[in-house]
Amino acid sequence: MKSNVIKKISNKRGLFIKFFEKIKILKNFEINQVCLSETKKRGTIRGLHFQKYPFYDDKIVTCIKGKIFDVCVDIRKNSPNYLKCKYKILNGKKFDSVLIKKGFAHGFQTLEDDSIIVYCINGIYKKKKQSGILWNDPKLNIQWPLKLTNISVKDKKFKFL
Repeated sequence: MKSNVIKKISNKRGLFIKFFEKIKILKNFEINQVCLSETKKRGTIRGLHFQKYPFYDDKIVTCIKGKIFDVCVDIRKNSPNYLKCKYKILNGKKFDSVLIKKGFAHGFQTLEDDSIIVYCINGIYKKKKQSGILWNDPKLNIQWPLKLTNISVKDKKFKFL
């Protein structure tokens, strides 16, 4: 997880945000999708999502409002870090970002009401290749910071590993 990819400039006139700048960590990153996710209720979990191989994609995830507990899980079976999780708090006041590489499942829990996330994705969405891992899978032992308040029907149906 690489942090702070987005640049934010504030002054008396207001705010300017550069969501993308071609820099070394993004050398092979071509943006195919930009998506926005608004989550109304604190404690909501979204994920853990991924697209099945060979449709893995890289994502830049930016919190532009509110605060989230961001999680990525290495799902590359040949990786020495297979099933290891990384966590980061993303704060909308700082426009915190993370780069999530191919081969990782991703999810988050909102720590504040009305949190908004922007995704820049270098992959093509394939509905039939969309998958996920159950948020409370005991093999991952993710210590979500808040009690679950909301989760989608789709995310509830994911299986344990």
